[in-house]
This record gives sequence, structure tokens and C-alpha cells, in this order.
Amino acid sequence: GFLGLQSDWDFLAWKSLIAVDLYAFSWRTLSEWAEQFNRLLDGIDHRSEPPILMGYSLGGRLALHALIDKPAQWKAAVIISSHPGLGDLDERKEREKRDQEWAQRFKKEEWDSLIQAWNAQPIFAGDSFSFERRECCYERSLLAQTLHNGSLAKQRDLRGEIASLPMPILWVTGGRDLRCSELASGLTFAHPCSRWVSVQGAGHRIPWEQPIVFNQLVQKF
Repeated sequence: GFLGLQSDWDFLAWKSLIAVDLYAFSWRTLSEWAEQFNRLLDGIDHRSEPPILMGYSLGGRLALHALIDKPAQWKAAVIISSHPGLGDLDERKEREKRDQEWAQRFKKEEWDSLIQAWNAQPIFAGDSFSFERRECCYERSLLAQTLHNGSLAKQRDLRGEIASLPMPILWVTGGRDLRCSELASGLTFAHPCSRWVSVQGAGHRIPWEQPIVFNQLVQKF
């Protein structure tokens, strides 16, 4: 996700898990990121079967674009706390304005107060967990650029494309994350093994708020 680090996923201790650095790619659109990412995987030995793609929040939105770009490349997907896309023009304009404001703040605002403000957003209101984020781990210009290029306002509404994806999809939201849960409840999937699960006792940051439940849920899937 935005501000995510590869080390965030170390708690899972899965031998086959490869954490991707979202900032290792140069991209202007979500689709462009997906194309680059899928090309990177073309040369990787998958040991006779395709990999499973997992993404959280912004990472989940990027994952959806990768699934849509090359569906045959993926065995399955786990999408966590992600948004399928805005259909309303006014909502898009409002989101673009908000993301541009955040982009400017990430360029120049004092770091500690900025992170405090970021964590105080309504989407994280139901969370019982927050990450420690140090400025030395980031390049501010890249963060601002990601807020601009990866804005939800610039993502098309993917509901129709999600409904036709051929692979099984586990879509996970937190029970206290009312917005993402509402959006997930309206999704339809093509594969009979696809499903939406709401994890009780969790907000937006499900894997880190309920790590045991999340681990078991994904392993079972």
C-alpha cells in the first residue's frame, strides 16, 4: 500500500512469499505499472504453476490492474481493503483534489505531524494498529508522485472487469472498515471459489490487526 514497506509482510513467514517494492517501477498510470510488473514476471520460473497475487489497499488496486492486464499469468488473487473504482464524476473530482493536497503535503510538511495526520484519516478510524514510518525510508518526491499517478480519481471503475476475471479471488475487508466492506458487498465474481470475507475486529489494516486470523484465512483459500 501507500507508505508500505516490503518488511511489513515479514510477519507471515511464508517461504514462497515475495514482497514487491511498488516504488521500483517508473509509472504514470496504474495500468502502466501493471504492464511493467507483468513483464518482470515473464522471466521468473514459477515451478510449473502460476503464482498467486496479493495486494493491500493501493497495492490491491495495482494488483487488480495486473490481473486484468494478464489474467492467464495468475493462479489466484487475494485483494485486501481495496477500492474497485469510483463511478461518480463528482466523487472523482473530490478525490483528485484531496490526493493533490496530500501530494503537496508529502513534499514539504514536517514528517511526524504529517504521518500523524495521515493516520487520522477516516479510513483508518476503525484501526487498532498503526505502522512506525520513518522519513529516512522514503523519497518524498516519489510519494507525492504516487499520490498523483495512483490516485483513485484516475482509476476507472473496475467492477465489470472484476466480475469477468477467470481466477479465484479472495476479497478481504475489515468489519470496522465500513466503506470498503460496503463496496465489497456489491462485487460479483466469475469463479465459483471466489468470495468476499469480512474480518471482525479489524479496520483497514486487517493483516496486521488480526494476523492469526488473516494467515489462516489466506492459507485456507
